[in-house]
Amino acid sequence: MVIDSSAILAILRREEERYQFEDAILSSAARFISAGNAFEIGIVVETQEGMNARLDAEMLMMKLG
Repeated sequence: MVIDSSAILAILRREEERYQFEDAILSSAARFISAGNAFEIGIVVETQEGMNARLDAEMLMMKLG
C-alpha cells in the first residue's frame, strides 16, 4: 500500500475517518510512503502546529510506513 499524505494528516488531526485509515494501513503487509509525501507532511504539520507536532508526525510515519 502506498500511503498518501492526506491519510497521515487525518490520523494526526484525529479526524473522523482516521480509524478507517489506520485499519487499512496496518492491515496491509507492505506499506510505503514517498519521500515527497513525508516531506509535505512535515512541512504542513510544523507550519501549523510546531516542531513537537512534526516529531509526532515523523514517529507516526515510522510506525505506519
